[in-house]
Amino acid sequence: MQARGAGTTGSRTRRALGAGVSAVLGLCLAPAALAAPAHAAPPPGVTGTPECPEAYPAADLTAGQVLTGRTVSRGTAPEDFTATVIGVLRDGIGPGVDMVLVDVDAPAVTRAGGIWSGMSGSPLYADDGRLVGAVSYGLAAGPSPIAGVTPAAAMQALLAAPAARSAVGAVRLPQAVQQRVVASGGATRGQAAGGLRALPVPLAVSGVSSARLAAQPDRLAERVPGARPYLAGTSGATATGGAETVVPGGNVAFALSNGQFSAAAVGTVTAVCGAEVLGFGHPFGWSGATTQAMRSAEALYVQPDSLGAPFKVANLGPVVGTGTQDRLAGVRGTLGPLPATVPLRTSLRPSEGGPVRTGTTEVVSPSFLPTAAFYHVVGALDATADRLGGGVVETTTTVRGHRPDGRSWTLRRSDLHASTEGSAGEAPVETAFGVASSLEQLIGNEFERVTVDEVSVEGTTSEEYRDLTVVGVKVRAASGRWVAAGDGPVRLVAGTRAQVQVLLRPYRSTATVTVPLSVVVPAGSAGSAGEMWVGGGDAGYGFAGSLLVDDLGYWAGDEPEGPEGFDEVLAAVQDAPSGDSVVAELALLPDVECDDEECYVDDEDEVEPVLTSGTARTGAVTWGGRSIDVEVVAPRAARAAVVSGGLWSLRSGLASGPSTVVALGRASDRPLLGDWDGDGTRTPGLFRDGAWHLRDAVGGRQRAAFGFGGAGDVPVVGDWDGDGADEVGVYRSGTWLLRDEASAGPATVRLAWGDGSMRPVVGDWDGDGRDEPGLFHDGTWRLRSDASPTGTTTRVRYGARGDAPVAGDWDRDGADGVGVVRAGTWHLRGSGGRTLRFAYGRPGARPLVG
Repeated sequence: MQARGAGTTGSRTRRALGAGVSAVLGLCLAPAALAAPAHAAPPPGVTGTPECPEAYPAADLTAGQVLTGRTVSRGTAPEDFTATVIGVLRDGIGPGVDMVLVDVDAPAVTRAGGIWSGMSGSPLYADDGRLVGAVSYGLAAGPSPIAGVTPAAAMQALLAAPAARSAVGAVRLPQAVQQRVVASGGATRGQAAGGLRALPVPLAVSGVSSARLAAQPDRLAERVPGARPYLAGTSGATATGGAETVVPGGNVAFALSNGQFSAAAVGTVTAVCGAEVLGFGHPFGWSGATTQAMRSAEALYVQPDSLGAPFKVANLGPVVGTGTQDRLAGVRGTLGPLPATVPLRTSLRPSEGGPVRTGTTEVVSPSFLPTAAFYHVVGALDATADRLGGGVVETTTTVRGHRPDGRSWTLRRSDLHASTEGSAGEAPVETAFGVASSLEQLIGNEFERVTVDEVSVEGTTSEEYRDLTVVGVKVRAASGRWVAAGDGPVRLVAGTRAQVQVLLRPYRSTATVTVPLSVVVPAGSAGSAGEMWVGGGDAGYGFAGSLLVDDLGYWAGDEPEGPEGFDEVLAAVQDAPSGDSVVAELALLPDVECDDEECYVDDEDEVEPVLTSGTARTGAVTWGGRSIDVEVVAPRAARAAVVSGGLWSLRSGLASGPSTVVALGRASDRPLLGDWDGDGTRTPGLFRDGAWHLRDAVGGRQRAAFGFGGAGDVPVVGDWDGDGADEVGVYRSGTWLLRDEASAGPATVRLAWGDGSMRPVVGDWDGDGRDEPGLFHDGTWRLRSDASPTGTTTRVRYGARGDAPVAGDWDRDGADGVGVVRAGTWHLRGSGGRTLRFAYGRPGARPLVG
């Protein structure tokens, strides 16, 4: 049998399909990639240039018509081949876009067993030099010389950036058409029965091992459906030739990222119209108007594949322009200007010693950033550790960007992951997944189209495995008793922070360490019950809600509300639990009755869950967890107190009740009430020119004496850190100096807020278990969200000039309300708006709240 060659029809008999074929095929062909250099000049009467010729109407093609094509199977120089028209498939590519069916004849096609992935875009010309279209689709079942061609007119429409069209889904060929395709000799009966579909896009990638690529294919598959990844060189210098090789029939690549992790689809140039390049004849990712890096490429060989489509293996060349369109009929790029990129940098070192390894990926397509980050980071960590197996990866990720109004934002997040001995090295994968997930949440937020300007990941790898396992959990009850997980429901107080102790056992040790943390018991949650889950950051997150589902058999109420703006999205990503943390999650349902063994929901139809959480870092990857049943009770009632001339009167209640009267201190002292030991009861204290004297009970002994502040300062008391015990502070002419303990030492918080004309007041305004600063001046209250410089202020009007401000939980909902005392009469407004008025104390006495 005579071998088929370029420009010959070969010895194989070809039969044309009938004219009716074009009306019934809704092809399911696959993008292949053909490349070709410049064609001969068109004859007289035909417009265009050799690189950008006039389109040949698909309707004018006839069965048996022989076309000339150009493509590259090796190197950069295109070679001629021939193709014989079988027929035209009306709307074969999509509505309004026909497909030309041809039988390709070339030595390279014979060697490969059929047309190959990477041949997509190879131009086909009529005898008069006009461009018929680009080889771009192939039979679905196995290799074959039968190809689908995207008409030139549809591709040239890309120069006007058309709107995207809808493609016809994959269909089988009608029986009559199958018979004619088989009769042409270009396909077997089984191949014809399989129909036509898009060929995989050869995707040249670098910077990640073949093992990781095979084990983690989903991210590339989601971003570039149908792609066929293969490992290529990392540098453009590995391929010969630059822009001069981007000619009709020549190689071309469209890249989503370049550098350490490169990802580029390799195909063929169909036409070059001035600086505009058309190629592929089918979409790359079908992203419409896009930004990609257009690169030259050098074909190394075509890999045969007896089961699927052969594919071209190529090295990437330098960036020669910018891809601008990714449409149904093909891709378009512009030679010359280079695309803007987002730098993704890593700086990693092995903790056992060795050089710092740095790498940079320039991400061209913003939507590809999470995918590029995943493969870049996992590849960089593998290269740094130079092994698979047990170990620890510790990283800090910094992401900088800006918002549509130009304001900048920054995410800085540290994380730690570990792989056990004998594993395949999960820590690099988990680390890379964390970086990619953070980027996905930021870029994909539903509130603003934010821009990422740069990403950096710094860290270390260690071969020494270490971890911590949760072996016990204790929660402090409202009574002050510590209750262990498994010992029955623990009672918590609404509007406080539940104090938790987590017992952890280090890897290969019998000793234990204890890590404290706290979780908000929301204000207004008295009467509710539920579960608290305490576990490691690498053990999972979101268990508390699922525990309620397991216990009750249904999810009670709506899912908790998500973020309400980009600031909250950024905060959620920033504060998400790390692998080296313990997490306490509290899930509560209102209107629940509990006995000693279990809890019951009163009304299944109207309950909605309340979820809160708290975290603490442990310094090692933490696994395991425990759950404990909880029920929430109301806080103790606030108590009114007055001090005059060293004589204290402390009521047992707020608006009524007997008083305890004791003499304590001097008339010049500043009297105070605080919960110094965290037992839920406020006891007296005195401030005298910077000296603090604290008592353990009304009329009891002195428990502490220390210095903090000075003469002229105004003392303030509050639970600044939410640990359940009050700490000290002073207000000095507009400056707050707060300490994290009731003891001597430097201020841990310094806040400039207010002036000398304002009176400081402290309260838990939002019921989160932490006290916040407040100011009172002539009936206007300024309530701060927290003591940080970025805290916000809420203004409330209540009282008048000359009133003495007081704050307390007047309605026992867990959040403090405001109040004033005027000539011995107390005027109080709860956090819910209710007011209370009563008389207690003489005019001029100093009011306190216990």
